[in-house]
Amino acid sequence: MDLANQRRHNRHDVGSFVAPGIRSGTPEGFLAVNLSRGGMALLRMARSGRRRGDLDLDGQFAWVAVPLPQQGRHVVALAEVMHRQTFGPLESVGLKFRYLSPTDQAALDTYLDAHREVFD
Repeated sequence: MDLANQRRHNRHDVGSFVAPGIRSGTPEGFLAVNLSRGGMALLRMARSGRRRGDLDLDGQFAWVAVPLPQQGRHVVALAEVMHRQTFGPLESVGLKFRYLSPTDQAALDTYLDAHREVFD
């Protein structure tokens, strides 16, 4: 299956670490690998060392804070987990945005448009 050909929106490299907080005394976070109007890819520690429910990315849907690098802000999206792939101690998670508020969608679009020449 060629995921790149199934996407409606171009993905743009981000490479931004996001640390959403601490749960049960353990710092957690993920690397936002790429971002588009329709979704994003994350890299995190694989589930073998994780408890069910960590970061709420172990189910089918999750609310995520989407980083907008160089703006120092996030937008919030309801995302569907589309695929997972494990690489040794790391797990790649592909998310499809199912809902962003109109304000957050506009902020994401503005960010992607402003950085298009950097991404392309």
